[in-house]
Amino acid sequence: IYDISSSKDDNLDDIYIILGGPQASLTAKETINNFSCVDMIMIGEGEQNILFVVESILSNSLENLKSIPNLVYRNKGRIFFTDRDTTMIDVDSIQPIEPIFLDKFIVKDKIDSYPVDVGRGCPFACTFCCTSKFWNRKFRLKSNDNIIKEILYIKSNYDINTFAFKHDLFTVNKDLIVDFCEKLKESNANIEWGCSARIDTIDEELIDIMIDAGCKSIYFGIETGSQRMQKTINKNINLKEA
Repeated sequence: IYDISSSKDDNLDDIYIILGGPQASLTAKETINNFSCVDMIMIGEGEQNILFVVESILSNSLENLKSIPNLVYRNKGRIFFTDRDTTMIDVDSIQPIEPIFLDKFIVKDKIDSYPVDVGRGCPFACTFCCTSKFWNRKFRLKSNDNIIKEILYIKSNYDINTFAFKHDLFTVNKDLIVDFCEKLKESNANIEWGCSARIDTIDEELIDIMIDAGCKSIYFGIETGSQRMQKTINKNINLKEA
């Protein structure tokens, strides 16, 4: 806790601005010090805390925020840092978007591919990437059954056949991806999908299996064509293999 000089009046009748995500999390102190319009920063994953934060704001009870971990916020000319909790949530506990929101925002003709949150984190430690710090290098995938269940729901209810799997590195565990592809084929989903991968987490056998299950695109982050720079940024991709 420390005092600040700020021209902003801490009045909850004003619009309350909350930031989150990798950049805001990694530069929380600098951001809230330099931008008086920012009232709060939620560090790390926010699903567990967002409801309590909103309830505290709506009830005009900022004092209650002290018990919520992973927050940086301003109140009455002071900045508060709450306790840090690096526990990662179970990604399977995150529920799909409710139909009431999907019905409002899905416009089929304007969607090239529907984004599916299939997991989080990356076990690698490239120096330029915030992912390793933000997710504490903890790699997590949702269960294959839950991913396919969401895909089938979206396809059945919104007639969408193309999906983009949102994950920094979908192909870390080959056995899991093979199992996913087998189950996806068994489901008769008949979809097209794309994902992200590293060239050192994939091989021709796996690519063939993925293609057979509807994979149409894979994003590879090569970053640099210099083997020396590959080492410098701790990417360590073999460029001949790339």
